[in-house]
Amino acid sequence: MVLVNDKPQRLGAPVKYQGGVLAVPEHIMYLVDTPSSSTPTPSSVPGPRRVIVVDPGHGGDDLGARHSGVTEKSVNLSVARELAVELERRGYTARLTRDSDVFIPLEARTAFARKVHADLFISVHANSARNRQASGVEVFYPEGGGSAPAAVSVSPRPFTASSNPRPSAPVAAPNTAGYVVLRTSSCPAVLVEVGFLSHAPSREMLNTFGYRRDVARCIADGVDSFFRGEKVLMK
Repeated sequence: MVLVNDKPQRLGAPVKYQGGVLAVPEHIMYLVDTPSSSTPTPSSVPGPRRVIVVDPGHGGDDLGARHSGVTEKSVNLSVARELAVELERRGYTARLTRDSDVFIPLEARTAFARKVHADLFISVHANSARNRQASGVEVFYPEGGGSAPAAVSVSPRPFTASSNPRPSAPVAAPNTAGYVVLRTSSCPAVLVEVGFLSHAPSREMLNTFGYRRDVARCIADGVDSFFRGEKVLMK
């Protein structure tokens, strides 16, 4: 644990000694570079301050997808942390279902969202496929409950930050796989597959802090669009 602007933060990775200085994980440095303020940031969208629950998929013994030493659980947590920081910067209240390498039971994640009266639930994942050429971003949502507009708002955005081609599957699709966190959510919910770890170029980008932060910002743009009620056409 370290204190950043007088607030405790989990390191999530060991401190390293490099070139005569102590180097902390990148997500901690990003927090250090973020100006602090005792006054809540005005919301970037009209209306009451929305509560967004960000759910980093997998964790602990559940690694998720794994390719060339890159684990999905780590990518998910890093993107989710950056997304939470970006949402807070835009005036939302962002709550993480996990902020360390632990596994949270699936239904406990949506129960947490109900407890904090979330206005939107975003589950962050990374994809994998036998076809090593499959790439791009996919967004899944449960049918009903107002989730489709959220999925459509979020889904086109990450492509603007990515050099990957669009996936062959629809960008936003109903929850035909029956994902528990979508099926049990009581508020609008989306599951974002931020890229394919099985696709070498995508994996290389997702393994960099700068790209993960860009993806988080693109998702936040979609959240803004959803709460502004903007109409987004699926390609």
